[in-house]
Amino acid sequence: MKLKNYFLLLLLGSFTIHADSLPAYNPIVLNLATMYDFDAVRGNVKSIHSVIKKNNGEVTYESELALDKSGCIDSFYVKNLTIGYSMTMRKATEGLLGTEVSDMGNTSDIVLKLNSTCQIISKTDKFGALSYTYDKNGLLDKEINSKTGDVISSHKSNSTGLPIKVEAYLSGEIYFKNTLEYQNEKTKPFDYQLRNALKDKIFRVVKTYVSTTKTLTQLNA
Repeated sequence: MKLKNYFLLLLLGSFTIHADSLPAYNPIVLNLATMYDFDAVRGNVKSIHSVIKKNNGEVTYESELALDKSGCIDSFYVKNLTIGYSMTMRKATEGLLGTEVSDMGNTSDIVLKLNSTCQIISKTDKFGALSYTYDKNGLLDKEINSKTGDVISSHKSNSTGLPIKVEAYLSGEIYFKNTLEYQNEKTKPFDYQLRNALKDKIFRVVKTYVSTTKTLTQLNA
């Protein structure tokens, strides 16, 4: 499993709408956002195009998600230039079928199997197979090595469904942790502070907020 780098979805728009009138998140979108490092948006989403840029305008991350009428994943594309990774997949009878390309240019197959409610229940790629469990709200709870049964990572969300903690394990112990704190999780879900820690030692802090015209991200390493 790759170490997740949580960055902000570059969206235009403001979030001044009253919290009580905000639509709910689609759990399918939230879970995929957790797995592949983009920020979900509320409501009956048809598609999401995410772009991350450095201050000089250089694109470091891009993804595009398309959903069908039932809210299930139809196609998904991600390109993370920071780690030299890209993936393209499309819905098929078996689930989501696609290919991954590494920083060395090597191409391999990937299969994401879905259950009857479109939740991703397993992933099979060149590294092996992972299975996924979900909490009572249908949000990602654990990633498990399908062969050994070892927990690879655990996920915790707040009452609105937004991620607040991700822990990755090695030999049964936490070795990597992401924690997120939101300025106002209901009205400003894209204004947050992210802390990356390795064995409880924080090595990066990301502060992100959205203005009415652009998204700003500050990195403190």
